[in-house]
Amino acid sequence: MAKKRKYEEFENFENIEESEVYDESMDDIVDARPTEKLVNPGATLNWLEKLLNIIDRYGIVKILRALVLLIIIVVSMYVVFNPEKVIQIYVDYQEQLDKKKTEEHNDLIKLRLENTPKIQNECDRLLLKADAQRVLFFELHNNTGNINGLPFYFADASCESLDDITKPIAEHCREIKLSLMPFATELFKSHCWHGDMDQLKTVDKALYYKLMAVDTGYLLAIVVEGPDEPCGMLFIMYDAEHVPNYTEILHLAQQSSLKIALYIQAIKSAQ
Repeated sequence: MAKKRKYEEFENFENIEESEVYDESMDDIVDARPTEKLVNPGATLNWLEKLLNIIDRYGIVKILRALVLLIIIVVSMYVVFNPEKVIQIYVDYQEQLDKKKTEEHNDLIKLRLENTPKIQNECDRLLLKADAQRVLFFELHNNTGNINGLPFYFADASCESLDDITKPIAEHCREIKLSLMPFATELFKSHCWHGDMDQLKTVDKALYYKLMAVDTGYLLAIVVEGPDEPCGMLFIMYDAEHVPNYTEILHLAQQSSLKIALYIQAIKSAQ
């Protein structure tokens, strides 16, 4: 009986439909598959191929022109349909720009206020060390240009130191056009000049008469050199009765000019 039961079980097992086994196994496989969507690399390659075909057909220049034209059209439509927003954007931009310029201007004024007293103090020290009648520092700057855009260069007497009996002249030495000052041209060539008034008269008659009017008898002048270009002129003046030792005064003037150049550069570097 046992042997007959085993044979029936084996016969029932063979009668199981193949589809049932297949369905159960497939259900297990389906359940085991990931649920994420697979990326089809062929689609990406198709897009790249289409893009390359378009470039080959029309050329990259025409495509870029079309894109630029499309951008212009979109921007124009935005401006037409949103004029208030565009105006507000422009107003905000101008306000930010003006604010930035004001801050930069205030910073420059602060630097000027910090460094101008230092220049004045250096002129005062030079006056005492050189035992001079007057020390005058001219700061160079450019102004409006000509029709070709070339700038005119000017000199302003920004600092002056005097002895007890000498009258100031700095207020009358403003906006001096260097093209009308032959002495400046001569000074920039040699970087240093010294002599009495008779010698000055042969170089610049206008400057000669101005200095004679304030009892100047001897002048030593040097160029204050910046890192890239001259930034000023330093004048040391004496009356006719006190002609100094040229070597000693030149050494003192050169030391002061280096310090003044550093102060000027601190202002210009922030511009």
